Amino acid sequence: MGLLGVRTRTLLIPLAVAAGLVVTGLVLHTFSERVLRQRVSEELTTILRADVEALSQWLTSQRATAAHFADDPRVRTLASALIRQANEPDNLTSLTTSQESRRLRTVLSAVVESY
Repeated sequence: MGLLGVRTRTLLIPLAVAAGLVVTGLVLHTFSERVLRQRVSEELTTILRADVEALSQWLTSQRATAAHFADDPRVRTLASALIRQANEPDNLTSLTTSQESRRLRTVLSAVVESY
């Protein structure tokens, strides 16, 4: 049994080392993957929060701009005239080509440029 035992041991030692390396590799891979997933998750959450904050600030700015335009008496007058026209039967198709609509576009263009 001496020669067979030596061969068996000679084969078992490298197999045991290989198995140990495989287990160690799997453990390290699992740990590394978990750490990387956590880091990516944290970074994406940070980016999401920054984007949400930027969008919130942009919406606030847009509301202020809309309020500024709505406070212009020319805009109010022309918008009221367009609302009256819209309430008239069979007049919806002519709203975009009406004189009030053209004047409102002109006024809004001037207000946008000055804003």
